[in-house]
Amino acid sequence: MRKIDFHPTDAKPEDLNVQVGVSDKFQDADLKAKIQEFIDNQAPQTDDAPREEEKPVDISSTLERIAGKSGAYAKVEISSLLPTPSEWNQFTDISMDKKILMAESIYYNGLLQPIVVRAVNEANDQFQILAGNTRTSLYNMLYDITGDAKYLAIDAKIYWYNELTDEQAREIVTDTNYVQRASLSARDRVFCIHNKIEMLKRRKESDIMSKVAEQMNIKRSTVFYWDKIAKLIPKFFDWFQDDFISLKAASRIASFPPAIQEELYEMRERLTDEIIMKVPAKTVYDEIIPLFNELIDASNAPKPSYGLDAMWEEDNHLMLRTKEKPPEGSEPLVLYLPSDKLSSFMKKYEEYVLK
Repeated sequence: MRKIDFHPTDAKPEDLNVQVGVSDKFQDADLKAKIQEFIDNQAPQTDDAPREEEKPVDISSTLERIAGKSGAYAKVEISSLLPTPSEWNQFTDISMDKKILMAESIYYNGLLQPIVVRAVNEANDQFQILAGNTRTSLYNMLYDITGDAKYLAIDAKIYWYNELTDEQAREIVTDTNYVQRASLSARDRVFCIHNKIEMLKRRKESDIMSKVAEQMNIKRSTVFYWDKIAKLIPKFFDWFQDDFISLKAASRIASFPPAIQEELYEMRERLTDEIIMKVPAKTVYDEIIPLFNELIDASNAPKPSYGLDAMWEEDNHLMLRTKEKPPEGSEPLVLYLPSDKLSSFMKKYEEYVLK
């Protein structure tokens, strides 16, 4: 899809250089074939038969927070719709199974969640999708398959020409995706949080982290970590997304310049969360890699093992004799641990336990 380049104020017809209709991004021949198969194989549906329903999420409070009480609900023709700008909509594509469920729900129950659009001309006859590209694409497919004219128009929350700024429109794209998706990938979460922070910065808001945390229902510290990892190099981001390192450790690596991240990625198999977090984020750049190497070498060095030579009772006292002299600065301690705590205790303190 060619880029849609908007002026910094509001969308205008002359700024649009794509064909009206649904973006190619949402066209899927395999999906259309599966929907065709589903419809072809349906038995007649009776009114009392159970039907699979899409579970809509209420986004009205999100829209009102961004745009107040402006806008109205009405039907818009599918042919009048423009896709969301690709640079605003870098979210992971919805799964095939989820799209089929949505298509089935629309086929049986109609559209339960109106799309959100804004007019891009004074005539209010062309609209840009802010939420609902997939639903619009499914309407197109259902019309192609069934020929039913009801799929030529779709229910929408419409913001009329000049009711929204580009900034508000972009915020609607980000926030409705964040709210409506049942589970966000790590990449989607970073995209939402980082975009939200940048929007508030442009508006010169105060206490930005707290506002993002409140609006996205997460902790303030979590906002900081997710925004930080937007600076991870792509392959390290994949390493994090595959759960090889924690969010905190990933944010610490993201504090380092890309060239240093590249070097660390080459030694990733030897990195642990514990090692990563021992390197301060503000370490002088020339010292980062040597410090990591030092920590890795120390973690691989043989650990001392203290053996128990004998144990006996004497005058109502439990007596112990060790094979080696205990390390300086240590005190003997006898513990009775619950069985379910022993494994985690040994993992943390094994080098100090008398065997």
